[in-house]
Amino acid sequence: MPNAPSVPYVSTGHLPVPDRVQAFLEEAFEAALAETGGACSDVYPALARVEPEQLGICLVGVSRRSWTVGDADPRFSIMSVSKPFVFALVCEALGPEEAHALLGVNATSRPFDSAAAIDAGEAGRTNPMVNAGALATTSY
Repeated sequence: MPNAPSVPYVSTGHLPVPDRVQAFLEEAFEAALAETGGACSDVYPALARVEPEQLGICLVGVSRRSWTVGDADPRFSIMSVSKPFVFALVCEALGPEEAHALLGVNATSRPFDSAAAIDAGEAGRTNPMVNAGALATTSY
């Protein structure tokens, strides 16, 4: 790659110059493309319909500038990828301490879709990154 980064980027709170961002994306894309193991989940119909050979990356900066590589145009379900973003919105609205008090943030040691995490959690709190906690998070 002609624009490949020669040294690691250390964040200063800003993205590097646009050509370097594109080079980072291309490097990540090539590394991910080499991973061919695993299988598409069939737990949910939206995931079962995914074309396994599709791979794309899109990065959008806070200035709204975007960079893409690969199959970045097909629509797809983000499923659990939404959980950290929803939790971040709740933390912004309530403050991280209040979000922690109301939702919990501890590991459950259970599958992501286990309702038992609610019963086992302190006062029914669980973790916003598992389904039961994500449902609670969206209620705020």
